[in-house]
Amino acid sequence: MFSSTVSGATYAWTGPLTYTASTQNPLRLNAVTGFTGTYSVVATVNNCNSLPATVSVVVNQRPNITGSAGVNPTTCLGNQGTITLSGFVSGTQYSIAYLRNGVPQTPQLLTGNASGLVILTGLTAGTYGSFVATLVVTGCSSLTSPPNVTLNDPTPPSLPLPTSNSPVCSGDTIKLFAAFVANATYTWSGPLSYSDTARNPIRLNALANHSGTYSVFATVNNCNSPTRTVDVVVNQRPNIATVISSNPTTCGGTQGSITLGGLSTNAAYIVSCLLYTSDAADE
Repeated sequence: MFSSTVSGATYAWTGPLTYTASTQNPLRLNAVTGFTGTYSVVATVNNCNSLPATVSVVVNQRPNITGSAGVNPTTCLGNQGTITLSGFVSGTQYSIAYLRNGVPQTPQLLTGNASGLVILTGLTAGTYGSFVATLVVTGCSSLTSPPNVTLNDPTPPSLPLPTSNSPVCSGDTIKLFAAFVANATYTWSGPLSYSDTARNPIRLNALANHSGTYSVFATVNNCNSPTRTVDVVVNQRPNIATVISSNPTTCGGTQGSITLGGLSTNAAYIVSCLLYTSDAADE
């Protein structure tokens, strides 16, 4: 917009690229850098022309972001993602504003490289868009944004169901087995605050209350697989607390007995024993 005031006058403006206007305060829409230069105006009153008055106008080129491309983070929840924007001037500094998942982010101050690119770094997974580049030296901002860029975390590892040596008896060792996953670490949990990080852990001296569900997940690049489970049963061993014997009532008879104490009521057992023969009988 240009401005000049002379009472009762008519006006004649001229400028770059054969610009002319006859209004007092004309507008020149959709400015381009070619409109930069000197604009002159002459006021005419009673057919008398004033001396030309001039004004210098500078039209700075707006940045124009011509493309966008992303590189995903290398770990889950990591910030190694990048987005490369094209269309910039090498060696020129820009402030790049953008949205992540619709939320404004802190602008990054970047300089165009030799290929006319700027690279946003330190990005996590999400959808990025509404890019605006502002020339630091002039304050001119881009008017259009390239397509949105979606960054994704790596694919979580797949882990088949684990197995075990269940059922076991109390006092035995519980053995847990997870499938091999390349470059993975493992996290096991189970009854009574059990935890382990071995792929195939063991639990020594099993107790009946070690029975239950054991869970495991594998982690690769900070990405966790779905949690898998295996059920383990620890059966209680019998405990013979007392032994009471009764001798046969006749020589060579079978009236002898042995009573075992400490066993569960109404539980069925298979009892085995060794028969010892005294050498004294042969002497």
